[in-house]
Amino acid sequence: MFVGQLETVLESLRAEGHWQSSGAFTVLADARQKLSAYLLESPADFVLKLVQAGVALRAREIAFGLTRRQLSCRLIGVTSSADQLMRLLTPFLQGEGWSGGGWHHFALAFNTVMFTSPQGLHLAYWDGREGFRFEWLGSQYRRTPVAPKSEPEVSLEVAHRPNSLWDWLWQLLQPRPAAEARLLRQRARWCPVPITLNGEALPEPVMGPADPLYLKEGFEARLDRSWWLPGTGIRSLNGSGQCGGLVAVGRQPELGQVRSSMTFVVDGIETPPHLLSGRPGGEFDWMVMPAAGLSTDLTGLVLVVDDLFRARVAQAYDQLTRMRTSGQAIPPPRG
Repeated sequence: MFVGQLETVLESLRAEGHWQSSGAFTVLADARQKLSAYLLESPADFVLKLVQAGVALRAREIAFGLTRRQLSCRLIGVTSSADQLMRLLTPFLQGEGWSGGGWHHFALAFNTVMFTSPQGLHLAYWDGREGFRFEWLGSQYRRTPVAPKSEPEVSLEVAHRPNSLWDWLWQLLQPRPAAEARLLRQRARWCPVPITLNGEALPEPVMGPADPLYLKEGFEARLDRSWWLPGTGIRSLNGSGQCGGLVAVGRQPELGQVRSSMTFVVDGIETPPHLLSGRPGGEFDWMVMPAAGLSTDLTGLVLVVDDLFRARVAQAYDQLTRMRTSGQAIPPPRG
């Protein structure tokens, strides 16, 4: 009978001394209840948390691999240790709450994956001198050294289990529906850290609201003027550099109406757009800004609309208004 990865992981944590407990099944049931409070609403969102972890931990590159039955993520340039990785779930088990930060992003991703009952889980690190691979497969747990790498990295691999014979046959005949790949293309397009998926860089972000109706009609060309702001936090175009925001003015299409909007980016991940008041004269405003200093919900994927949020929106809106009067577009900085 298959033993869930959650129980296997918890048993290994207890064996290695990173989770102090007594008893067996009652303790595991209590741990399951504690960890269930730290789950993402959609299981596929764990890839977004891995991106946020990479940005917060200052990764040089975030490399995803996706096949029919397996997903892997490498945070290249991130240094860790065996003790740190084996303590990922300790704050959740000890009821320390939501703390934020890069390793918190990573722990949320790992915890959410466990509750999907994957066929296998693999954590690994290389710190420049040594590294280990932690493998949970069914009820088995193994810890083995890894081969030397050219630079530090942390990686996570997830093997998916078909739910039925039909699922197995479908995966064999058809590419796996890549909800994770769609999420990365939709919400990580402004990530300041380079992301690759199966060895290919994510496409450059589209200039303008990501509305398929208008993109199909060449909507991008209707952005008349744009201003790139100095700073860091979001991806720049035409290079590998970063910038501190993008504000633009677009012309309304002949059919339909585009609402002015502002999108914030939290550690490389877009939050739902915030609608703005309209502009007269057949134009609309469109802005993308880093969310540094703003509060999020417990998942870290949605911003809290509080006084600071409203003040930041008003500040950006006023800044765009002043730039509109100049009429001069600022090209994107190059890396």
